[in-house]
Amino acid sequence: MRGGKREGSGRPGKYQGLKTKAMKLPAIFEDQLKEYAEKLSIEHAIKTVCTLNSKPNTRIYLSNLRSKLDIDREKLNSILLDLSDRGILSLYMLENPLEVTAGIEAGSFQARGETFHIVYLLK
Repeated sequence: MRGGKREGSGRPGKYQGLKTKAMKLPAIFEDQLKEYAEKLSIEHAIKTVCTLNSKPNTRIYLSNLRSKLDIDREKLNSILLDLSDRGILSLYMLENPLEVTAGIEAGSFQARGETFHIVYLLK
């Protein structure tokens, strides 16, 4: 038998396991569209990890989020800040220094004069 499609065949996609679709779009927009699709894919992955096995408004350590996502550190930081600016999630620091382990510190990042250790998904 020839032709058709088989589930799981072909190259793995780079969009965090999301189903993809071929589309005809102007070639001039290719780079911007790829960048936007990657950003949306990462946002979806963040939301999925933040809601996996947790109740709404449960804190997730950034170190745990990073360990579950294979995403460039700076790119993830940038998208987390963007999601925070859009009111989709909140970033917080641990105020008690005794709570900050080496692993938690390794997952944190600094921006806007603060060090962030925790993410809360709001929407």
